[in-house]
Amino acid sequence: MSTVSIDKQNRKTISSIETFFDSLLRGKDKLSENIFFEDLPTTLKKEWKEFVLVDCGNPQRDKDSHSAQTVLISLYVMPNAYGKKDVKTLQRLESKLNELIEGNTDEHYHTELRGRYSNYNAVNDVFLNIVQINLIIT
Repeated sequence: MSTVSIDKQNRKTISSIETFFDSLLRGKDKLSENIFFEDLPTTLKKEWKEFVLVDCGNPQRDKDSHSAQTVLISLYVMPNAYGKKDVKTLQRLESKLNELIEGNTDEHYHTELRGRYSNYNAVNDVFLNIVQINLIIT
C-alpha cells in the first residue's frame, strides 16, 4: 500500500500538470490567446502573430517528498514584414513568461526557469524560443 495520498498522486498526472499550466498561462495576465498542449494544430492561422506550445510529456522523477519534471514552453512567432525573426514579439512573450513563472504562488506546483534555446521550424516557417521550466510537485 502506498504511503502517498491519492490527492498527491493525482497532482502528478500529466493532465493535472497541463491544467496547472493552462490556468497559469491563460489567467488574468495571459501569455497568449493561442496556447496548445503537446502538439501544434495541423494548420496554423495566418492572422496569428504568435502562439505557444506547452510540452508536459517529459519524464517525471518521483522522490519520496516530491516529484520533479522539466516542462518545455515553446514561444512561436511568425516572420515579420521583412521575413525575419520577430524579436520584438518574442521579447514580449519571454518577458511575460518570466513574470508568470517567477510570480507563481501555487502551493503544490513550484516553477523555476531552467534554460532557453532558439530554433526555426522550416515546415511552418516560424521562429521559436524554447524555455525549459523546472517543475516541482509537492
